[in-house]
Amino acid sequence: MFNKNKRTKKFSDLLIPGIILIIIGIVFAFQGIRDYSKLNGDLLNLNTASEKDLDAGKYVEIDVDYAFYSFCENVETTNYVFKRTTDQYYLISALKDNEYYIGLNIAESKKSELEALSDYTWSQSGADPGTLHYIGKLCKSDSEIMGYMRNYIYDMYESAYDITLTSTEKATLDSYMLPYYIKIMTKEGCRTSIIIGLVVLGLGILLIILGIIRHKNTVYGPDIQPEPYTGAYGNPTTPDMNTSMNSGYADPNAQEPTTPFSDNNTSEATTSGLDPDTFDGDGTSSFKLKD
Repeated sequence: MFNKNKRTKKFSDLLIPGIILIIIGIVFAFQGIRDYSKLNGDLLNLNTASEKDLDAGKYVEIDVDYAFYSFCENVETTNYVFKRTTDQYYLISALKDNEYYIGLNIAESKKSELEALSDYTWSQSGADPGTLHYIGKLCKSDSEIMGYMRNYIYDMYESAYDITLTSTEKATLDSYMLPYYIKIMTKEGCRTSIIIGLVVLGLGILLIILGIIRHKNTVYGPDIQPEPYTGAYGNPTTPDMNTSMNSGYADPNAQEPTTPFSDNNTSEATTSGLDPDTFDGDGTSSFKLKD
């Protein structure tokens, strides 16, 4: 038998993280390559497309002429205390004649142009930033995002025209709200994703190689178990000095030593080799060897 448990654990300590990194790297690299390829292909133009052309997952492009500020945002909370906004959903017009409303998802750090366009669209304030061109992926809006967009458009119309919308008017507005949003993407972002994926993939492969090298260079020794001392279990063939000296137990079969002065009511003192008849009545004795 060889003790491999400890060595195997060390090998798995590198193998498992390596496999995890390889999977993560493949996912990042695959997504980056796929998106980069799609963005360089034929894109659906949302300025000329019809409503029936829309479908989640399509890669699109759009020239934005009108923007109406952000109707919702994603907030990241750390340790239940620290909050930061990661991205915004801006309301823009799309499709032919800009008749429909759609969401535009953009990172918080890249919203300045859309904010400026919203100022110019809404109040004609500030400089005209001109037409903004974006490419990205069309995503299906969930019920929460649609709810925010719907309420925002209701409030926008009521504030702009100082009215209270009727249920019929709200239903009419609903028909112009597209259940999608555009997730802004860039070719630079795709290349970054590919690089990150390849780096993580390389680290995973390196960990596995190191684990294999360590595993091959390991020399196993025999797993020898010490044999128990038999005397501790009362083996009759092995003297147990500790037991006989410390336990106080006397073996009933053991013969007590005999001296010339022992009185054991026997007629023989064969152990000492002395004749018991040599003792006188007054307790004195004259020793002689037995015949």
